[in-house]
Amino acid sequence: MSKFLQQAIEEGNIRKIRSAIGTEIMSDPTGRSGEINAALRKIESNGINIWESHDGRELDMNRAVWSKEYFTKLQAQLSSNFSKERFDHTLNVGRKAYEEELLKPQLQKGEPKVTVRSSSPQQGGRTGKKGLVIGMVVVVLAIAAMYMLKD
Repeated sequence: MSKFLQQAIEEGNIRKIRSAIGTEIMSDPTGRSGEINAALRKIESNGINIWESHDGRELDMNRAVWSKEYFTKLQAQLSSNFSKERFDHTLNVGRKAYEEELLKPQLQKGEPKVTVRSSSPQQGGRTGKKGLVIGMVVVVLAIAAMYMLKD
């Protein structure tokens, strides 16, 4: 569990908790590491309710259309409606859309989940997980803004 999420739980800051969990979903869309479930258990054991009422937007149950694009759309919708229904659906779609990740060997604790290689020789050919997660957060926020402006 990230220090940011731990601190947010200690503070009881629901907005920060939701943000941190959203970042964890981007980092581990299959939930394979177990960190998301561990975080939820800790949140519940602290008596914090992070869930909003579902806003009624349809959740597509047709597994044939569960793609990475649909997963990204759901992540964006979580930023405007953090309902238990949408959250659970997002995790299920993530497992399906990224099922090839489930076939790869499990990483050991402390190993980065994703390594991004740079073509820039002065960077030594690698950027960290933090840069990737920040980039993914920017993309999801942009998509969330786009959906919010449409509705």
